Amino acid sequence: MKEINDAMPTPFVTEDSARTSSTEMRITESHYEEMFENLLEGVGIVDGEGNILFANEKLARILGCEVAEILKENISAVVIPSQKSQLERLRRTCHRGTRRLTEMELLRRDASPVRTLISIIPLCGDPDKKDAVMILVLDITKRKRIEEDLDQAEKKYRNIFENSIDGLFQSNSRDELISANPAMAHIFGYSSTSEFITAVNSRKQTLYADSKYDRKLKSLLRRQDSVYNFEFRAVQRLGKQIWINENIRSVRDERGNLLYYEGTLQDITEKKHLENELFQSKKMEAIGRIAGGIAHDFNNILTAIMGNAAMGERCLDPRSSAAKRIQAIKDAADQAGQLTRQLLSISRKQKVHPVLMNLNSSVISVGKILERILGEDIDLNVALNENLKSIYADPSQIEQVILNLSVNARDAMNQGGRLSISTENVNLNQEFCRNHPDAVPGEYVRLSVSDTGTGIPKESLGYIFEPFYTTKKTGTGFGLSIVYSVIKRYAGHIEIDTAVRNGTKFSIYLPAVSGIPKIPRTCSVTEGMTIPRGKTILIVEDEETIREVLSEILQEMGCKTFSAPTAEEALERFHHFGEPIDLLITDVILPGKRGPEMAEELKIFQPDMNILYMSGYPLEKFHSTEIDVDPVSFIAKPFTPAMILDKLRQIFSQKEFKMPVS
Repeated sequence: MKEINDAMPTPFVTEDSARTSSTEMRITESHYEEMFENLLEGVGIVDGEGNILFANEKLARILGCEVAEILKENISAVVIPSQKSQLERLRRTCHRGTRRLTEMELLRRDASPVRTLISIIPLCGDPDKKDAVMILVLDITKRKRIEEDLDQAEKKYRNIFENSIDGLFQSNSRDELISANPAMAHIFGYSSTSEFITAVNSRKQTLYADSKYDRKLKSLLRRQDSVYNFEFRAVQRLGKQIWINENIRSVRDERGNLLYYEGTLQDITEKKHLENELFQSKKMEAIGRIAGGIAHDFNNILTAIMGNAAMGERCLDPRSSAAKRIQAIKDAADQAGQLTRQLLSISRKQKVHPVLMNLNSSVISVGKILERILGEDIDLNVALNENLKSIYADPSQIEQVILNLSVNARDAMNQGGRLSISTENVNLNQEFCRNHPDAVPGEYVRLSVSDTGTGIPKESLGYIFEPFYTTKKTGTGFGLSIVYSVIKRYAGHIEIDTAVRNGTKFSIYLPAVSGIPKIPRTCSVTEGMTIPRGKTILIVEDEETIREVLSEILQEMGCKTFSAPTAEEALERFHHFGEPIDLLITDVILPGKRGPEMAEELKIFQPDMNILYMSGYPLEKFHSTEIDVDPVSFIAKPFTPAMILDKLRQIFSQKEFKMPVS
């Protein structure tokens, strides 16, 4: 403490008092030295020229040297060069009674930097050393490292929080948001996080589309601290409803008291749309299989009805009441046949002939029909794009789509209104496809059919494409099912815009293709051909009524027939018959051995035998490995005697019948 004593003025004292004062000063000096050596801070005293007059052991350890070494140094020697001027400025401006505190890097003896917190305190002393100051030095290197680590961690997690694609939030028990990241604000239609939080906390923004979701979540959180994959419908800023998946947990203190909730949100609207599309597709596929099976069995029954009705009609006077009743039966059977064709269309088992076509041609064709079936109180407006691109589809199916949509529109306008049909070229971009997951970007031709009718209730929208679903008293429920099936067959997309009492608009999107449609030419192949009399025909059919009526039809044509209900019996009768047969007519699906297998065995014995397959299913239902024939050698049930005759003419004309020369 010599430096400190020299820096202080000495008062006038007697010899006795001097001895007493000297003793007390030694005691005080001892206490000060002990105190300085046990401080957590390094202590140094620096004069006006920056010379270090005093240093304790702690300061020496901070600087990595001995105390004696420090006392030989100027304060500027232990400060990094970039901060020397800062220290000098602080030291000079440090007035009596004023303390200065700053962070500064000092240099250790080995030239390594040490980060410190320095406190500069002015001292009273010798007039020649009036600018002396005490410097207290605290080593904060570890603290600064911890702070930097915490800062890095905070930046890291802040970056995750700010840039996460999922919504992140904290909320309290009063349903107020404590924090929310930009992704969460964006999910709900806000560009500003603060604006979103303010809107939620002021109750201007409702998160749940239905309060039942809120009640259910709170009930779950009362029973458990975490809830995962909670799905609910939410409301965006402008009122649009979206689907949200939420994960949330309770954060509690050591006593179990709730502090806040924290969680994540994901917008799963697109996922829900895809799930619904997949569900609808699977449902339609299942319904299609059922419909196809029903159509098959029903076609067998209709074949017997139509055949017997046609044969019975020939025995009656056309003017008799019995003949009229037979005609009514035939008409009813025709209507039933149309019904089975619709079922097959839904199951996508109906035979189609896709070609390059112009949608305008189908609209014009259907327009002629609509002029007859629309009431006088319904106006028909048609707007066609003259430069419409081509599509690849079956024209008859596209006409069926237009007709079904138009009839639905007509039925929705009991009090009259306006039916509008339009076509145009459109380009579906990525943004459109994000909102319509089943759509694919690209060029399309759009068909729009809109009405001013009653509209479709929201609760019915999920069912309108299902077969048998109808809100009409006389409807079959097939109209929109066929529309859906046809459009999906050609990789199209359907969009519905409807509101109760404000009408409905169906927008059909079909992929545009390059090329110019060809105008089809039709001609009769069998007209004028001779009736194939005297032929020997084997009929194999497990339905007895069909066997009987088909035998009667062929016998009336002058053919010789014999029949069997199974493939096994047919093979046995063929071998017992002992004569060649001209034609085998067989059902594809038989009990036991199938028709094609039986036909192959028969061809071993008679290679030139003609074959005509028949089935309640269309030809497309069977894979080429099951039955590999051209359409001439196949007839779909139900069929009439005229259709059978036409088939026989086609089959036998390939070998012996010629077209008459005109």
